[in-house]
Amino acid sequence: MPIQPRDSSARDVPASFGTPRSTPKSLIVADGLTKTYTTGSVSVEALKDLTFTIDRASFVSFVGPSGSGKTTLLNLIGALDRPTTGRLLVSDTDIGMLDRRAAAAFRGRTVGFIFQEFNLIPVLTAYENVEYPLLLVQHLAAAERRQRVLTLLDTGYASADWTGDARAYEAYVSLKPAPSLTVDAGKKTLKWGKGYLWNPAAFLDRVKSPEDPALALEGFTVLSADYIRTFGGPLQVLSVTPVLLPAYGNLNESFGERGHFNVAGKLYVLLYDTDVDVMVLSGGSRPGRVGFDVSRNVRSNLELHGEWTRIAHAVTPVLSPAGTLSPTEGLATNLVLGIRYLTESNTTFIADYYRNGAGYASAEMETYFDLIERGYESFSIGGDDRLLALARRASEAGYGRMNPMRNYVYGRVNQPDALGALYLTLGASAIVNADDGSYSLLPEVQYKPTENLELRWLANIQRGGLRTEFGDKQADVRFEFRARYYF
Repeated sequence: MPIQPRDSSARDVPASFGTPRSTPKSLIVADGLTKTYTTGSVSVEALKDLTFTIDRASFVSFVGPSGSGKTTLLNLIGALDRPTTGRLLVSDTDIGMLDRRAAAAFRGRTVGFIFQEFNLIPVLTAYENVEYPLLLVQHLAAAERRQRVLTLLDTGYASADWTGDARAYEAYVSLKPAPSLTVDAGKKTLKWGKGYLWNPAAFLDRVKSPEDPALALEGFTVLSADYIRTFGGPLQVLSVTPVLLPAYGNLNESFGERGHFNVAGKLYVLLYDTDVDVMVLSGGSRPGRVGFDVSRNVRSNLELHGEWTRIAHAVTPVLSPAGTLSPTEGLATNLVLGIRYLTESNTTFIADYYRNGAGYASAEMETYFDLIERGYESFSIGGDDRLLALARRASEAGYGRMNPMRNYVYGRVNQPDALGALYLTLGASAIVNADDGSYSLLPEVQYKPTENLELRWLANIQRGGLRTEFGDKQADVRFEFRARYYF
């Protein structure tokens, strides 16, 4: 058998491989355990005649190369699958005798799972995600259930411990007038969209940083509600999220044109194990838009996702060859198509394609670069800065924003616990401008020596020809070292 046990104690061995010995101390007993997968005429034995005993209150790891059967064995112990032959007792329950409903009840009462991903339900709050298993498998009074959830979520932080100035990225009040209804008021991020770097469907969120797409973003001040219903058929979950976002004075001043009361909404359904969101935004601070996103795990380790949005009256400032900056209005359609794949060695691969419908064509970017060159020449020779001032206005109007052109490809690879070192993560990302051929490479090394300290080394290498997005950056190579301490 290629799987080898790794024990945390050399003096008190909690696992025995060989003849099973079921005793009052036994937690898991396997006797002649075999699991065979069959596809057509091909059969593969993931486990063959495995026999062992694991005692209660013990800590055991299963160590072996990729394909040796570790995941299969854990799936059997967790009652996610049943053995082909042999017998498996977990907490005195014969796993092979459980039907689907009994296996689900057994998992809920007996087994704890630690997933490689967070596996949170996106339409539920942090409180509701913790509460949800208690609603499924425990018959607890509401007061006791609430106390258990609050105890688990308690970070031990007291507001009196904080001194100094700080900007709150999120700060809101959440009310739950009914089990299926949540109302939030304050500053928060909505996190709409399924893409990893680009989220055209995130109508109410800020643009992600290409160097750290997972970094927390500052929210906007909103009044929102979530109404959730669950069902037992092909439609498993339905959620409606209306959002009100005022933009007056200093309130949400960076969202867009002030003096408007913006209304947005999202409809979420989990249909045939496929996540689908439909969004809409209107109000005046930004042009009205509609869109949807979708994601589905076609396999347990393979996810397909996408976003589509349409802006009916997108306004794009465009430079003319004569040197004037004029707004143009038209229909803009944005698209994201992506894939995420997780290998057995826990390596994650991500690839996204982004179509920026409001982006600039290559000829329009040529006009912008030409203006910069003429402005620099005019200023150098005669001190005339008028063309440079126009170039600055063009940059602020849209030419200088992140990824201003129309077609982009993003790729990322991430390996946690790299080189056999715990908490060491190696990763690399690439952004390619498919219109001008320039690109940005971002290798990184991340290490967490303690739970609340993160050390990160990051490089940004930008390459491209003259008059290209990444080729005309001020720095071709940049190195950064970041240290973050979490309170």
